[in-house]
Amino acid sequence: MKVLLQDNVVERVVEKVPSVVAGYQVMDWDGDRPDKGQIWNPGAQTFEDAPAAAGPPTHRTTVTAHEFKRLFTLTERMAIDQARDQSVIDALSDDLAKTAARELKRALDIFFGDLDNPLLPPLDVTHPDVAVGLENVRAAALIEDHRPAEIQLGVPL
Repeated sequence: MKVLLQDNVVERVVEKVPSVVAGYQVMDWDGDRPDKGQIWNPGAQTFEDAPAAAGPPTHRTTVTAHEFKRLFTLTERMAIDQARDQSVIDALSDDLAKTAARELKRALDIFFGDLDNPLLPPLDVTHPDVAVGLENVRAAALIEDHRPAEIQLGVPL
């Protein structure tokens, strides 16, 4: 059989080459009959289904500071606020725990501190700095393991 390809995509499969094949690549093929729209993979020497088209976006990843804060649950926001509260840190009796709490507070203040600035431009939740910040929040057990990925989806449309 003859496979007529255009840009490595199957357009037609025929037994005999038509008299006019301008714009097509003609290929002899003795394997399973390919379907129209399949893509020729020369490396694997096979025809493959075209990748599924991406659907429309379901989330907006550029968000305001207020929207970013609202991506966290109330329980998560309370845990983060408590970890940033100096009086909670001062009440700790163990010096090692107090040092760790101060380091966590500093990291959280850096990550969340700018969000209190009303002039902050919208931020992209997929930015690598946001990913690192969310990973630090997750590592501190202030959010569950699956939450960074959910937060980085952004605001539902």
